[in-house]
Amino acid sequence: MRSDDDWAELAELWQETGKATDDGSRPAAAFARRHVRERLRADVRLAGAVGAVLLILGMAYAGRWSGDVVVATLVFAVIGLATTLWSRDDPASLIETPRDALGGEVRRTRRRLRWAVAGLGVTVAAVPYVAFVLYRQDRLNDPVFVAGAIVLIVGGMLTYACAALRDRKRLAVLSYRERDEI
Repeated sequence: MRSDDDWAELAELWQETGKATDDGSRPAAAFARRHVRERLRADVRLAGAVGAVLLILGMAYAGRWSGDVVVATLVFAVIGLATTLWSRDDPASLIETPRDALGGEVRRTRRRLRWAVAGLGVTVAAVPYVAFVLYRQDRLNDPVFVAGAIVLIVGGMLTYACAALRDRKRLAVLSYRERDEI
């Protein structure tokens, strides 16, 4: 546990925007940068989901995909869009004290954990979807398409599983600090 002197020092540091921490970072700037990066990632995921829907509609209009593939792809895209919106960033709250900063980190870590769980769910849902599309497009015998699908799905699962484990550990540490040290 931190002593009261340590918290007083952290509070003083928080109020002095020019003074850096031991690792050279500035707390307010670090929190602002992290928030901007998370917001940008959420916007990119949202744009990707909307782009996927537009691509699907274009392929359907061009007659390149059969109706059942279009419907399956739209369902998959809507699931992806829903999970993106579910894991999306909360509005920024004011960070005025170390307690606010720690609370904000807990909320952001929970949101990143939601994102990882949602991503893992979408990746698992991709397995039957990709198998269906490969089957309907007569690509199951094409080793390039099948290998590519396997690499993307396994890579996605590993990425999201590692992110979920990292965020669960971070959440445990932050929750402990929030509960016992503030």
